[in-house]
Amino acid sequence: MVGDQVVLSGSPARVVFVLDNEQFSPDYPKEEWSKIDGRIKGIGILTEKWGLLIENSASEDLVFVCR
Repeated sequence: MVGDQVVLSGSPARVVFVLDNEQFSPDYPKEEWSKIDGRIKGIGILTEKWGLLIENSASEDLVFVCR
């Protein structure tokens, strides 16, 4: 869910949008992401180390911390 705290490959991160169900944080509004090809699914993760990433499949490198 948007706002979830996670760790991706050891880097603290936060979920900022979920394309599958169109959930978006205020910093990443739907209007800015509506241009993405509709076939792309997944979650936007803002990491401290790499910036914004889109993960489109479950990964053992992605660990939920808290909601």
